[in-house]
Amino acid sequence: MTGVDFEPGALETARTLAAESGVEARFVCSTVDALPEALDGQFDIVFTSYGVLMWLPDLARWAEVVAHFLRPGGRFHLVEFHPVVGALGEEPDPQLQPWYFIGGPHRWEGDRDYADRSHVLEHPQYEWVHKVGDVVSALVDAGLMLESLGEHPVAAEQMRPYMVRDRDDERWWRIPGDPIPLSYSVRARKP
Repeated sequence: MTGVDFEPGALETARTLAAESGVEARFVCSTVDALPEALDGQFDIVFTSYGVLMWLPDLARWAEVVAHFLRPGGRFHLVEFHPVVGALGEEPDPQLQPWYFIGGPHRWEGDRDYADRSHVLEHPQYEWVHKVGDVVSALVDAGLMLESLGEHPVAAEQMRPYMVRDRDDERWWRIPGDPIPLSYSVRARKP
């Protein structure tokens, strides 16, 4: 198993967790666009997890890197927060905020760190809103074959204060009544 992150501290934490768990893994410090110069080989599975895509300005490059590292017949898996969640306010209000079609970069000032909500960031952060169709199109344009696309009424974290734990599986959060998708998943294959 190989893990990639651009933040050395995150990689140190990953190394510690892997050692404690007895998992053999290597970790590479790189940005996505520079990864082909930092890592060799091809893999059976490439996975992109929650919260990655919003930091990436260039979906086409990301998809090219995914395809580069998949061996023929290899599978790509993505699970991501649904971008429409950004249209929701902090209060349960039927009035949606303009969000889904704003693109990026979107600049945030004085926002809180997503890993530690008590820590206020002292620098601006930039996010890109990637529509689900743009994500799928980037993967197809990179030569991958789409196998499935799913939209889900649950999320892996409480993104809004009015979200509640799923009564059947407490690992998930939902909005009562399931009015919108909170996450989505993609599976694709390299021919």
